[in-house]
Amino acid sequence: MLSRAEPSASARAVVACALAWLAGCGTDDRARLHPARFERLELQPIEAVAVFSEGALLARWDDFKRGRQHADWNFHGARFWIGAFGDRPVLRVARDEPVEIEIPIQVRFRDACIVTVMAAVPGRGADLTASLTADGRVLGRARTSAASTPNIQAIALRIEANEPGLTTPDRLVLALAADVAPLGILAISVREMAEGMELGAAVFGGQALVEIDGDARLATVITDRAALETVFEVEGAGERLRFSHGRPSVLRAELGGGRLRVTMEGEGGGVGETIFDLKTEGDQPARWRSESIDLDAWIGRRVRASFELVDASEQTLCLLAAPHLVQSRAEAPTVLLVTSDTHRADHVGYVAGEDALETKAIDALAREGVAFLDAVSSANNTPPSHAALLTGLPPRDTGLVANRERLAEEASTLAEAFRDRGFATLAAVSAAPVKYQSSGLGQGFDRYSIPGHSASRPADETVDRALAALEEYAGAPVFLWVHLFDAHGPYEPPGDLQALYYAEDRDPFDIGRRRANRRFAPAWDFTITDPDYTEALYKGEITFLDRQLSRLLSVERVREGVTAFTADHGEVLRYGRDRFFDHSGLSWSTLAVPLILRAPGLAAGTTRTDPVRQIDVGRTLLDLAGLGTVPFPGRSLLGEEGGPRFAIEANGISAAIISDAWMLRLFLRAVPPKRGNPGGDLHAIEFFDLGSDPFCLEDVAGEHAQRSARLRSVLVRWLGEASEQTLVTSTFAPDAEVERQLAALGYVSMEDAGSASWIEADCTCARCAPFE
Repeated sequence: MLSRAEPSASARAVVACALAWLAGCGTDDRARLHPARFERLELQPIEAVAVFSEGALLARWDDFKRGRQHADWNFHGARFWIGAFGDRPVLRVARDEPVEIEIPIQVRFRDACIVTVMAAVPGRGADLTASLTADGRVLGRARTSAASTPNIQAIALRIEANEPGLTTPDRLVLALAADVAPLGILAISVREMAEGMELGAAVFGGQALVEIDGDARLATVITDRAALETVFEVEGAGERLRFSHGRPSVLRAELGGGRLRVTMEGEGGGVGETIFDLKTEGDQPARWRSESIDLDAWIGRRVRASFELVDASEQTLCLLAAPHLVQSRAEAPTVLLVTSDTHRADHVGYVAGEDALETKAIDALAREGVAFLDAVSSANNTPPSHAALLTGLPPRDTGLVANRERLAEEASTLAEAFRDRGFATLAAVSAAPVKYQSSGLGQGFDRYSIPGHSASRPADETVDRALAALEEYAGAPVFLWVHLFDAHGPYEPPGDLQALYYAEDRDPFDIGRRRANRRFAPAWDFTITDPDYTEALYKGEITFLDRQLSRLLSVERVREGVTAFTADHGEVLRYGRDRFFDHSGLSWSTLAVPLILRAPGLAAGTTRTDPVRQIDVGRTLLDLAGLGTVPFPGRSLLGEEGGPRFAIEANGISAAIISDAWMLRLFLRAVPPKRGNPGGDLHAIEFFDLGSDPFCLEDVAGEHAQRSARLRSVLVRWLGEASEQTLVTSTFAPDAEVERQLAALGYVSMEDAGSASWIEADCTCARCAPFE
C-alpha cells in the first residue's frame, strides 16, 4: 500500500531525497548526466542545394462574383447561388441529389496533378470524386472524403494519369454525393505534381519531420545532384555513426539502380566507403531504414563524411534523417513522460481500490514513486492541455484553446529543452489531435510516431513503436513522450475486457430502460441503456492500456530513469452537470488527473495530498534529470508552493479557479443550453464546494457570496495578466484529411472557436455589475 503523508512533511522528505541523489554531480556536470556520447551532426550541402518546387499552377478559379468564372460550367442535378464566407464570395452548391460539375479546362501535365478544392463543408461531410476527361474518356480519377466543418478546408485529390507521359484533358469533372447541406466552394485549383512536392519546402535545404509508414523523422532531402556532408571527431572506442534513410510512397520518380554512398575521409589521409541499397523488397511498404557505421578505425581523428545518391535516375529524391554519433553506455539517462488521454484521477487502482479497477502497472509505478492525489489540468481538451504541458505555460498564455489550433514555432518546448542538452527526443502518440502536422507539438523531436492515416490506434501499437525507438537509441540519452488514447470515447476495449467489469447476466441494451436512461446514452451508441455498462467499458479501456504500458515501464533503462505518468484531462461519467461520458465543461471530473513521478532518490510509496498543477511536470522532469538550471516555466512539483489553480475551457468558453476545496467557473461566452449541458450567460459564475460536491452538481454561489466574489476577483485578475503575444500559429489551415480524422473521433467543428477574448476587469454588464 502507498503511505500517506501530510503535504509539508511529504514535500520535505521528497525534496531531501532528490537533492541527495543530485548532490556531488551538479546540475551541469555532463559527464555524470551523459555517460554516453550522443551528438547530432549538422549537414551542409557539398555544392548544389536541393530545390523545392510546388509544381506549376495549371488552372485556378476563385472569382465567383465579379469574374463569373463559373459561367461556362455545367451543373448536373444541382442548384447553385453566390453567397459569402466572411468578406469572400463563395459558390454554394445544393446537394439535394448527387451533383456533377463539368469545368472546361485546357492544361497539360506529365503523369500526375493535384486538384485542390477550398471549401466549407457543413452537413454530414462530403464524398468528392475528381475526374479529368478528354472527349468523354476518363484520363485519371481520384476520390476522397471531407469531414463536416464550417471552416475552410483544403480538399486535395492527387490524380494519377491512367497512362504515363503527357496528359491533355479538356474537362475537370467534380462529383458530389447527396447531402442535406450545400457545399461552399471558395476556390478550385489544378497544379502539376512536382517530385517531392508533398514533402513540403522545409526539407529542401533544411530539416522537418517527414512521415513514412506512421514514423516521422527529422529529415532533409538528398538528390542525385545535391549531396550533403558533415564533419566530426571520433573520440574513443565504440563510437558509431548512425542515420536513417527512406523514400515515401509519394515519390514517383523511378529509383533505377540508385544507392546511397557514404564516404569517410580522415584528416591526414585515409578514405572509407559504404554503400546502402535504397530499394524496398517486393511489395513491402515504404519504411525508414536505420544504418550504423563503426568508427573505431578513425579514433582520435577528424572525419568528413559525405552522403551521395549514386547510379540514380534523374529527379530521384531520398530522405536522410538525423545523422548522429553514439558511444553507447548501459547507464545512459532516460526520461519518460506518459500522458493517458481522458483519464480520470480516480480511475487508477491505488485510488479506486484494486478490486474495483485493475491497473497493476500504474499501481506499481505509484508504489515505486510519488503519487499526487490532488493534481489538475489546465484545460479540458487534448491539444491545448498537451501544449500547456509541453511548454509549461497555461492556455491563457499559449492562446491555444481549440482542437484545431496549432502551436507556433516560436514556442519553447520541453522536447527542445532536452534536445539542447544532448538527449535524443522521441515521441509515440495515438491520435489525430496530437499528430505533429495539426498540433505543432512535434517541435524539438527527432522522431514522432503517429497512427498514419488512421484517426487513432490502440495502446499496444503505440507501445510497440515506443519500444522500437528505445531499442534503436540504446545507449543514448533519451527523452520519450508516449501518448495513449484508449480511455477517450468511444470506449471499445478488446473483447476479453468488455465484460470484465459488467456481469454477464445483465443486458446493457434493455429497451425497458431506454426512456428512463436516455440522457445517459453515450454519443457514439444511443442503443446503450445501462450507464453501468458504459462505465465498465471505460474501465476496460484503462485496464487494457495499463497492461500495455507495463511492457514499457518494465524496461530496465526506464525503471532506472525518470518517469512521469499523467493525463491531459478527465471525463464526466454518469454524474455531472455537463454531457455524460464526455469531457465538455469545466468541473472536477474533467480537470482532475492522475499524476505519478518515479526517479532515483524519490521516497518510494509516498502520496501527496497537497494541490499541484499538471503543467509543472515539465519543470520537474528537467529538475529530476539534473537540468535544474535549464530555463523552463513552472515550479517543481516536489516543492511546497500551493496557491490557486486555473483552467481554460475548450474554445475559450469559460475559465475556472480552484482554491482549497472550492471551484468557481466564469463564463467568457454566452452558452445556450444543449443536450446534457445547462449552458450559462456571458460572465455568469458557478460556484461549487468540491469537498461535499465533487461532481459539481449544485451551484452554491448564492450561499457563499463573499467567498465566490473573492475567487472571481482573483480569476479576473489572473486572466488580465495574460501574455500579449500568443503562441498560436496564424497560418495553419487544416486539410481535409485532418478534419476527417478529428471528426472520426467525435471532435466537433470549431464554429466560433479560437483564442478567447478574456474578460475586461472593468466590465459593467448585468452579470459583472454586482461585483463592482
